[in-house]
Amino acid sequence: EGVPQVTANLMLGPAAPQVNQPVRLTLAICDDGSLQWQRPALPTHAGRVVRVLGEEEGAGERAGDTCALHRFHWALLATQGGAATLTVPMLDASRFGQRLRFPGPSLNFEAAALPAWLPAHVPPVAPMIQADALPARWPLQRPLSWRFEVAGGYSADGLKALLDLQLRESPVLGVYPPLIESITPDDINSPLSRYAVTLFLQPRASGEITLPTLNLPWYDAARGQVAGVALAGPTLTVFDPRWQRARWAAGGAAGLLLL
Repeated sequence: EGVPQVTANLMLGPAAPQVNQPVRLTLAICDDGSLQWQRPALPTHAGRVVRVLGEEEGAGERAGDTCALHRFHWALLATQGGAATLTVPMLDASRFGQRLRFPGPSLNFEAAALPAWLPAHVPPVAPMIQADALPARWPLQRPLSWRFEVAGGYSADGLKALLDLQLRESPVLGVYPPLIESITPDDINSPLSRYAVTLFLQPRASGEITLPTLNLPWYDAARGQVAGVALAGPTLTVFDPRWQRARWAAGGAAGLLLL
C-alpha cells in the first residue's frame, strides 16, 4: 500500500519502420510525482542498434487523472527485417531514499525489409542539406574548404562512400579526402543522424570554376524507387594573385612617377 501506482509504456515513432530507418523509441512512465527515475540500460541485440537521446519531464494523464510523466528517448535502427521484441529491464526508482523496482514494459514491432537491389548505403530517409556560402572569388592554388551539414539516415561510412563515388580530381580542381564529423541535432530527441562534412578543394586553373554537384540518394518507400537530393556546386572566379600583386606594384610605381 505504501508503493505509488506506476504505469510504463514503450512506443516507437513511427510504429512500423523500414530497415535502416532511424526511429524514436520512447519509454513513458507515469507516477504520483514522488519518484526519481534512472534511465534503464537497454539490452544489446543482433539486428538493431540503439543510441541514447534525451529525456523529458512534465504532466501526463492516466485513467482520467493527472500524473507526473517521465519520458526517456532512444534512437532505434533496425538492421534486419522481420518481427522483433524489445523488453526493458527492471526500472529503478528512489522515493525519499528508499529504492523501488518496477517491471519494465515490452514492445513488439516489425521492420519492413528493403529491396535486395538497393545499395547498402542508401537509407529510406530523405536527407536535409544545409551548405555554407563560399566567396565569389578565390586565389589560385590556395586550398578551399566547402562545409555543409547533412541530416537523415546516413552513417559516417555510408556518407563517405557516397561522396567518394562523386568526387574526382580534374586538371582544374584538386580534391582531397573529406572530413565527416558527427554533430548534435538541434532537437536532441531526434533519431536522425547529423554530420558536418568539409570538402577540401584546390583550384588549379584561373577563370570560372564550378564545384562538383553532389547527389545524395535515398529510398522512397511510398513510390518504391530511389530518389535523390542534389547540392549544386557553386561557381567561383579563380584569380592568380601574382598578377594582382604585379598590377598593384605597377600602380604604385605609376603613382610615384606621377608624384
